[in-house]
Amino acid sequence: MRIIDRNCEIPHEGPFCDLMWSDLEEIETWGVSPRGAGWLFGSRVTTEFNHVNNLELVCRAHQLVQEGLKYMFQDKDVATLLLC
Repeated sequence: MRIIDRNCEIPHEGPFCDLMWSDLEEIETWGVSPRGAGWLFGSRVTTEFNHVNNLELVCRAHQLVQEGLKYMFQDKDVATLLLC
């Protein structure tokens, strides 16, 4: 992620697009996103990603959550934050 040029318009495909537009879903692995950009990802791949990258949590903030903070999946691998 450190090598991605974030000082640009988000492209329609590629890693920057995938980071920006991928969404959580109640699935185990991957799925095609109905947005037409990014992917749907589930609990198992999130746990694997965190393990491989020595992370405990992925924080994301581009999805509305009424509670202000919402942990996803049973292992609480991902948190979505409401930023104002």
